[in-house]
Amino acid sequence: MNKFDEMLRRDDLWFQVAITVAVLVFFSVGIGTLIALFAGSTASISDRIDIVYKLGLIGAGLITFCTVVWRGLLATQQVDAQRKQIEKLSSQIAMTEESNLAALLQKGAELISDDSKPGYVSAGIATLRAVLTSPNPKFAVEAMDLIADFIQANYRHSQAGVGYESASAALLAGERLGRISDRTLVFEAPADESGDMTYWVPVHGVAGVAYFGGDIIGYDFRVAAPVKARFHHVRIYGDDVVVTPRHAGCTFERCRIVAIQDDNAFERNTFKDCDFSNAKLNVSRVAITDLRLQGNYFSPDKPPYSPHDIDWLLMLETAPRSDVDEIPF
Repeated sequence: MNKFDEMLRRDDLWFQVAITVAVLVFFSVGIGTLIALFAGSTASISDRIDIVYKLGLIGAGLITFCTVVWRGLLATQQVDAQRKQIEKLSSQIAMTEESNLAALLQKGAELISDDSKPGYVSAGIATLRAVLTSPNPKFAVEAMDLIADFIQANYRHSQAGVGYESASAALLAGERLGRISDRTLVFEAPADESGDMTYWVPVHGVAGVAYFGGDIIGYDFRVAAPVKARFHHVRIYGDDVVVTPRHAGCTFERCRIVAIQDDNAFERNTFKDCDFSNAKLNVSRVAITDLRLQGNYFSPDKPPYSPHDIDWLLMLETAPRSDVDEIPF
């Protein structure tokens, strides 16, 4: 904006112009009226008065124009002033809110660190959940990191407990808002299981999850599959499964194999009593592996699909075994 434009936007300039024009019009009309009345012949007095009247109208129009511009600039300045006040107030509110969130974050961290007092832990998780679900996402990731660290420190070998349920629910609430922790969680089944089974459930709201050992129910992970989950030597029971390179050393039992997306799936994993009907083998090669001894099968009218020429009868049975153990859940 140049200096001329800035000058035209000054409300005091237009006010001064309006006053000046009004004074000039007043004196011009006054003098013109005197001249019209007392100068020249009386025969043309009406013509002279008409001229003065028209000049007065023009002057009044100029005055109106200047005052309209002046009032418009005043209104604009008032709106700008109100906008600046609102922006300043909003900034102050945001700063206050961020300060409150920072205080809640610190308080939540203190509460969950005292795992000897379950009540404090529950209050800490609730406090951090309030931070990570706040409309202001300033400290959301930090709150989710604290909750993820709490899970890793206290539930690495088992996901059982009220504290875990509250913490995982808080992470899920954050993920639903598009907020993700930077942490990667690792769960390991205890080495001395003593025959007891360790069941894993999906974890959300973190950068990644790795499961070592233990057992999962396929349905849980099909319906609520965690992002970037990896499975190592995990037993997977039932339901539809897509086998990917994220499965290593896993045992699939009583599953319906929907697709295989890993060239080394048969070498790296074990399949037991699985249904391969209509399974899609999206791989560059297929190693002919006899899966019949483990009771794997397909329906003759629904053979697996593969771009390679494979005799499925050399790999799979055509019916499930009759003496299959019940799935342990």
